[in-house]
Amino acid sequence: EQFDIVICLGVIQHTPSSEETIACLIKQLKPGGMLVIDHYPPGIHESLGARLLRPLFLRLPSSLSFKLCKWLVAFLWPLHRLVFKRKGRRGLRLLMRYSPIIDYQGAYPLSDSLQKEWAMLDTHDALTDFYKHKKSVEDIRHILSQHNLEDIKVVRANGVEARARKKAR
Repeated sequence: EQFDIVICLGVIQHTPSSEETIACLIKQLKPGGMLVIDHYPPGIHESLGARLLRPLFLRLPSSLSFKLCKWLVAFLWPLHRLVFKRKGRRGLRLLMRYSPIIDYQGAYPLSDSLQKEWAMLDTHDALTDFYKHKKSVEDIRHILSQHNLEDIKVVRANGVEARARKKAR
């Protein structure tokens, strides 16, 4: 019980147990303290290509998986750019059902080079994260309700986002 606010974004789904991680975070809150978390929702990063490649990537040494991911993005990025330019986000969403590449074109106002860099980083993350737990809004609400929390707010936004306050003594 040492912090007024605990923020944990982009991490919980990569731990051995989302439930245990959230419980540990809550223990760090002072009474009245605020918890802010997010979590992967069901359905994220589940393209056919990612489902086929992820088991292979998990078996490779990290240095090799990074190089292979970099090559994969370099190889497929021209196709992603072409589909986005010709068919927009709708065409890109269709391509992303099959492609292992995570692509944010049209979603964020980034330069072409940053779009490709984000694609590389998030594709590597999606293919090499050992733990990839997914929780719905209802799952996270249920986990939070098991603890001494109030003002629990859980929404589906950029993943599942939640905040709650630890009850004062």
